[in-house]
Amino acid sequence: MSNIQTGAERMPHDLSHLGFLAGQIGRLITISTTPVIAGDSFEMDAVGALRLSPLRRGLAIDSTVDIFTFYVPHRHVYGEQWIKFMKDGVNATPLPTVNTTGYIDHAAFLGTINPD
Repeated sequence: MSNIQTGAERMPHDLSHLGFLAGQIGRLITISTTPVIAGDSFEMDAVGALRLSPLRRGLAIDSTVDIFTFYVPHRHVYGEQWIKFMKDGVNATPLPTVNTTGYIDHAAFLGTINPD
């Protein structure tokens, strides 16, 4: 009998959570981020209630809210740091954390991290 695992049973997890955000109309706002590893799969449903602050003038037309989902691999976020991290293997220094709490101006998480 080999001790090498060739398959694993999938275990469903409920990742339900609430998000209370404030932002600006017309901007891309991060509602949530979920870290994943290779082999993960998702089934997502989104339900939302949107409340706007009183505007200077009333809206004469209906407003539309678009909700998008993005998958951004670590190698795209960390750029050259990711390549070095993978080459160094077990001797690699930890990558800097990505702070995704709160409002991220101009969806900076979709770009590359600039090291300090």
